Amino acid sequence: MVILVLRYSGSSESTLGVFLIDGKFYCHTLEDPVRKVKIPGITAIPGGDYPLILRYSNRFKQEMIGVEKVPGFTGILIHILNTAEETEGCIGVGRTANNNRHAKGRIFNSRDAYDEVFEIIASAIRQGEEVRLVIGNPMELLKFENRKETI
Repeated sequence: MVILVLRYSGSSESTLGVFLIDGKFYCHTLEDPVRKVKIPGITAIPGGDYPLILRYSNRFKQEMIGVEKVPGFTGILIHILNTAEETEGCIGVGRTANNNRHAKGRIFNSRDAYDEVFEIIASAIRQGEEVRLVIGNPMELLKFENRKETI
C-alpha cells in the first residue's frame, strides 16, 4: 500500500496537502512549514519515501501510525489535530482544509478523517502488508519517481 501526501500549499506557518491511499483521495493534511534547516518541533519532515508502522504512543495513550526512518526526526506520527501549532513535526489529517488569512492553515473534522485512514492502514499493516508514505510537493515527487526508475 502506498500513502501519498502531496503538499500543495505552504507558508511560514504551515503546509497543507492531500492524503491519498493507493491513488484515491481520502482527506487533507496539515504539517509544520517545510524548512531547509530543521527547527525542532516546528519543521515538516523532508520529502521522501518512508515506511509506516503501528506504534503505541505514550503521549496519546493508544496505538497510532508511526512514520519511520525520517532523517533527523524521531517519534513522527500521523494523528488528529487542527492547527500547525499541534503538529510538532507530525502529520495531521482532516476532512476539509482552509488556508485563508483568517484560518492560517487549518484542517477540520480531523477525528473522522483519522479514524478512517487509521483503520485502513492498521488493517494492512496487521495483515503483513508493507505500507509506505511518499511525501513531498509535486516537483519533489516527480524527481523522486524519476530517480527510482534509474536505480
